[in-house]
Amino acid sequence: MRMMTPLMSYEDYLSLFSYPTYSSDELNNEEGFSFPVVLNCIICLLGVSGNGLVMWVVIHEVRKTVSMIWIINLSVADFTFTFLLPFTVVQQALALHWPFGSFLCKFLSFSSQLNMFASVFTLTVIALDRCISVTFPIWSQNHRTVKMALGVSLMVWILAAVFSSPCFLIREIMEDGVEGKTICFYSVKEYILRNLMLSRFILAFLMPFSIITICYCIILVKVRQRWRKSSGRSQRVTCLIIWAFFICWLPFHVLYLIHTMTNLHFTTSLPLATCLAYTSSCINPLLYMYVGRGSCIQIKKRIQITLKLLHEEMSINSSRSEWRLSRAGE
Repeated sequence: MRMMTPLMSYEDYLSLFSYPTYSSDELNNEEGFSFPVVLNCIICLLGVSGNGLVMWVVIHEVRKTVSMIWIINLSVADFTFTFLLPFTVVQQALALHWPFGSFLCKFLSFSSQLNMFASVFTLTVIALDRCISVTFPIWSQNHRTVKMALGVSLMVWILAAVFSSPCFLIREIMEDGVEGKTICFYSVKEYILRNLMLSRFILAFLMPFSIITICYCIILVKVRQRWRKSSGRSQRVTCLIIWAFFICWLPFHVLYLIHTMTNLHFTTSLPLATCLAYTSSCINPLLYMYVGRGSCIQIKKRIQITLKLLHEEMSINSSRSEWRLSRAGE
C-alpha cells in the first residue's frame, strides 16, 4: 500500500479533524495560522462554558422529558468536542506538529467525528419524533416516554461510534525528518479516503437533511393551523438549531468532498469552512440566549426560558404520559 510521503504538502497531511493542510511556506507563516488558532480558542471557551451551563440547567432545573433528553444529547456531543479542542489548537499553533502520540491522534479524530454524527443524528431524531407525534398521535401517546428516549439516544451514540470508527483505524503518526515534526495523518490510499469522504457526506449530511426536510414538510401540513396560533418565538427555536447546524456544516462537506474527488486546492476557503464547522459546537447555547427573554446578563434565566419553549415546541401532539411525568415533577 502506498503511504503518504513525509513532505509537508497540501495533499499529504490532514490534521486532527480533517482540517486542510498547507504548503511548507504557509506552515512557516505565523499570520496564516493566527486566525484559526484564535477562533478555535474562542469556540473552545464558548462551547465548554455554554454547553456546560445548558447541561447543568437541564439536569438540575428542568423537568426530565423526552424533549430535554434530545437537548442534552446535543449539549453532551458539543461539550465533548469543545473540551478536546485545545489539542487541535496546539497542533495548529505548532504548524501541524503532533506532540501527543499515536493514541490521541486516533482518539481525537474519532471523537470529533463522533460529535458530528451524534449531533446530526439527534437533530434527525428530533424531526422524526415530532413527525411521528403529529402523524400517529395515538401510538405516540402510548410509547413516547423518557425511557424510550433514553433507548433511542443510546442507539444514536452507538451508530455515531460505528460510523466514526474508521477515523480511529486509519489515523497514524509519522516522523518527518526533513521538517523535524511528527504528523498525524490518514494512512490510506487516495481512493479509500475518497470513499470515506463520500460516505461521510451521505451519512452525516445528505440523508439527515433529506429526512429532516421531509419530516418538517409533513409537520407543516398536519399542524399548520396550530403553528399559526402558537408563539412565534416558540415555533422557531428548533428550526434555528437545525438550520444553524446545516449552515455551519454545508460548506465543509461540499468543499472537502470536491477536494478529495478532484484534488482541487481550496487553500483559503476550506480552512474557513472548517472553522465555520467548528462553530456549530458552540452556537446552540448562543441561540438559547438569543431566543430567551430577560436581561442580557441573566444568562441562566434566558437558557431556562428557551428550554421551556423548546419543550413546548417539540411536544406538539406529544404523549400524555410525558405530560403526566412533567406535572409530577412540579
